[in-house]
Amino acid sequence: MPHPGILIAGRSIAGDAPLVNAISQIAATVTRRSPSDVEQTLLRYATVRLLLLEIDLPDFDTALLQRLRRAFPDVQIVIIDGSVDRKLLAEAFSLGVKDAFSKPLNRELLVERVEVLMREA
Repeated sequence: MPHPGILIAGRSIAGDAPLVNAISQIAATVTRRSPSDVEQTLLRYATVRLLLLEIDLPDFDTALLQRLRRAFPDVQIVIIDGSVDRKLLAEAFSLGVKDAFSKPLNRELLVERVEVLMREA
């Protein structure tokens, strides 16, 4: 069985070298993309089991989360949100998002959470 991977999608988190390096120690593969490429990337890399998705308001639409949950039910989603929009977070959790982190990121806490979720994958 292939080892599970992680997809990091976002403008700032995909370029955060310390975060990417720490997460690279957890998963067999770590792929970085923009949020607009998430669905195509998940289709291409069937071993991805965790998605770190950075939300940029006002561009974000929860319809993406709905599509992801339907098309990729085995992929766990963690969102990174700079807005701390409570309504958005509530809707995201109702759609099956596993966790949410606000910016500025607590990298250590995020990496710990990723470790736990990957053990569950």
